[in-house]
Amino acid sequence: MPYHRDACLTAALLTTLSMTATATEIAVSGTPQTTAVAGEPYQFVPTVADANLSEVEFAYINRPGWSGSYRGSGAIMGTPSEPGIYAGIQIEAWDGVHFGISAPFTITVVPAGSSPLGSVALSWVRPSANTDGSALTNLGGYVIRYGNSRANLDRQLLIGSADSTAVQIGELAAGNWYFEIASITDTEVRGPFSAIVPSMIP
Repeated sequence: MPYHRDACLTAALLTTLSMTATATEIAVSGTPQTTAVAGEPYQFVPTVADANLSEVEFAYINRPGWSGSYRGSGAIMGTPSEPGIYAGIQIEAWDGVHFGISAPFTITVVPAGSSPLGSVALSWVRPSANTDGSALTNLGGYVIRYGNSRANLDRQLLIGSADSTAVQIGELAAGNWYFEIASITDTEVRGPFSAIVPSMIP
């Protein structure tokens, strides 16, 4: 892929390991474990704020089949029987007047006896200008490089949508991980990479 200095990501890469609420009237938040082990119990109960807690009821989007439906707590709870990836899970809350929904998250179920894997949620700001200050009108997507060492970012993820501003990268073993991102034009011209951002999977 050719390099071109005029296709520049203008904002620093941001990273978080926590699930945060979207901009709704009820705040539904928490930090779910992103990995589970087949044959072992899993439990996550969200935190709710700005709601009539005596009246609140919960529902789900993309609830894993191995979890029950807990309308009184919004918990994701159960024992998965086999490995799998359950993406786009969201928890909804309703108190009769106000509504809230959690940010989406993914649970990866790994085989029994294996080392649990984690994931990192990355987000960034869409660039609007080239390095010379002119308007960036042909943004095509992004490329993310990552790895266990700052000096060896040996994995790569291509994102083919200019409108994307977040991604969750899973299948990460415990330890330190490092990430950087660059923008790509619709003719596959790549800009310079952002500063490297570290994260740790416990």
